[in-house]
Amino acid sequence: MRAAKPPVRIARRLAGAAAAALAASGLACRDRATPTSIRGTVPPAAAVTELRLPTPDGSYNVLHPSVRCRDFACFMVACQHTLRDDDRGTRSPIVENTIGYKSAGTDLLRWTPIRNPIMTADEIDSTTDLSDPELLDLGSKLVAYQRLVPLGYDVLYMKESTDTLAWTAPKEVLRTLANAAISPTVLRNGDAYDLWVVDARPQGCLNPSSVTVRRRSTSYADFSGAAVDTTDLNALRVGGMVPWHIEMIEGPKDRPDSLILLVAMHPVGADCSRSSLYIGTTSDGLHFHVNGEPIRAGGGADTIFSMVYRSSGVYFERDRTITILLSGMKFNASPESRMARIKFDYDSLLAATYEGRPPTPLSEEVVAARASR
Repeated sequence: MRAAKPPVRIARRLAGAAAAALAASGLACRDRATPTSIRGTVPPAAAVTELRLPTPDGSYNVLHPSVRCRDFACFMVACQHTLRDDDRGTRSPIVENTIGYKSAGTDLLRWTPIRNPIMTADEIDSTTDLSDPELLDLGSKLVAYQRLVPLGYDVLYMKESTDTLAWTAPKEVLRTLANAAISPTVLRNGDAYDLWVVDARPQGCLNPSSVTVRRRSTSYADFSGAAVDTTDLNALRVGGMVPWHIEMIEGPKDRPDSLILLVAMHPVGADCSRSSLYIGTTSDGLHFHVNGEPIRAGGGADTIFSMVYRSSGVYFERDRTITILLSGMKFNASPESRMARIKFDYDSLLAATYEGRPPTPLSEEVVAARASR
């Protein structure tokens, strides 16, 4: 039987899970945008498709996606949430397992579970929880990273698989102080590997001055001795918005600012339940330009999300589009994990980013028409 988690750990994880993250604003090496508040963009319902992904427990409570595509197949890792009562009697989601999915197409709508779970906290430390999985595609194999939060630390583990069915034993790749390695995201950079994390010490979700750092290593399996650089993605540079969760996506190779950033941020002075998702670009992984208008704000008239959390996406060169899997929570009688798909024309999205305009998603009709070409 699974050991009960200490109430203090549950309460701390819940503050991050049920109140989770996003909102961003602009900063850049040039023409930096500096929004002063979250602006509530709610795209037309027809442009957003809600997803219900099967889970081992039948709950459909899935958060924190990380998706990578090759040819006409896509793979995703995500967190399965279970609702539990914390020490104050509040029902909130606790991350139990990291689960995986495979899509036979690239519309990111139809997902089939692969052998699950990929990773559990019980494999390493039954008194803690999981969060923020990340997927790295090395061509011959997939690497799944996972953040665990034992008392006083953030620890990143990884597993590898060549067929998505058999996975290696978990291996520790980084250990830092608590809240110093939130939302890991990894990309290959030539012969090196870049790992970005949010350093939200000491208060995590309530921290008023989080920063984002990049670690560069020659090995995807060890970031403990990596060179560390602080990026300019921080609250002072983005109009009073606090970075909370991030995801890096490879964009078109014909642009110098080819790296795409999805960033979840919340206003200074508010916790991460006041969260929205924004998009940005960077040419060097250290200096960012972030649109002050959100991709998805949550709350208000939004029927899917009360708040938007860590999300993921893929750029498709053949039609120059970017598909984003939104992840967040809906605060009904019991909190519900939610996911949805939204798609943009890349060039239009980039123009909106630099001009500070609300990004306009493609309608499902346009998406279908492009897919039939």
